[in-house]
Amino acid sequence: MMDLYLQTILIIMITIGVVFVVLGLIAKRHQQRSGLINIIAYHTLDPRKGIAVAVMKVGRELLFLGVTPNEVKLLKTVQEGDIETDYRKKNLDERMRFLQILKERLSNEIH
Repeated sequence: MMDLYLQTILIIMITIGVVFVVLGLIAKRHQQRSGLINIIAYHTLDPRKGIAVAVMKVGRELLFLGVTPNEVKLLKTVQEGDIETDYRKKNLDERMRFLQILKERLSNEIH
């Protein structure tokens, strides 16, 4: 009879331990995804020279960064809500023209 109680208590303790481990793993995974700094986008403009544009979210701000092998330069800072409305208003041609100008400017800075 006492063995049955000990087995029951042991099984309950193991079950509670497994639940705590699973909850800890879920919390750790959620913490990694919802960190203060997130990389939203990374677009390579010139793979040979290593020139790229990155968009990072820091809090509620979006940071547009020019990335070269030698440096990272802040291009623009935008509030999270502002970029969505601006982005939707501009058509595809304007966005492509912006990327082309950005690529040329970054290429000129390296030379």
